[in-house]
Amino acid sequence: MIISLVSAEKVIIDQTFSGSNGLQVEFPNFNYGMVNTNFEFPFHVYSLQTGLAAFTNVNCTLHVYSGNGSHLLIDSVTVPKNIYDYEFDINSSIFSGVGVYRFLVYCVCDSCGTANESLGGFSTHAFELTVNGEEPDKFNGAWLPVILAFIISALAFLYISFNVSFKILGLKVLFFLLGIANIFITLFSVYALTLNPGRVDLFSPVGLGLFSAYGLLLLLVIYLYGVHLMKNTINFKGDKD
Repeated sequence: MIISLVSAEKVIIDQTFSGSNGLQVEFPNFNYGMVNTNFEFPFHVYSLQTGLAAFTNVNCTLHVYSGNGSHLLIDSVTVPKNIYDYEFDINSSIFSGVGVYRFLVYCVCDSCGTANESLGGFSTHAFELTVNGEEPDKFNGAWLPVILAFIISALAFLYISFNVSFKILGLKVLFFLLGIANIFITLFSVYALTLNPGRVDLFSPVGLGLFSAYGLLLLLVIYLYGVHLMKNTINFKGDKD
């Protein structure tokens, strides 16, 4: 049996052994999970000869792969939990990044066939880890005002840096840096919210650090610009007197 999961971006093929003389390996199907989260992968094993669950003399081996096919984990379980669950507990460190992952589980049951022969079976599955564990959304129009605000701010800061004279050393440079920073933040936001919604964490430690640094830079510019305006006002009054 082959199941095809089709999306606009990719085609993912799941495979499960389904002969008449072997093991059927089943698991709760899922397509999305949350990045940096511990996972439990429970598998039920059935004899295709009898349809009965196999829960003795079974050895299941799990392989976990990254999206590019690199091996991330190999583990084996021989003792089921809750009678039937051959369960693998996967640490969150294995799933440290958003993207597509795959696993392959292969189970062998010694001497459990109707003629006392050994039986085997496998299943493969692909799933995607996102920031919130849900299917990536399409572009959210609520972010449009934010993106437009960054674009307008970038143009305003660059205009000021090239066309306004300042008496405070470095203020022109700070306005220029703010303009460049706004351009990068705009591009990053468009990328995160349109091309890869749900796959880029805007509020990760790196993202929060960048936005915090940008906020501090903006506050510094506002403060220095306020000082600049005050000096101009004092000088204007002095010239008037």
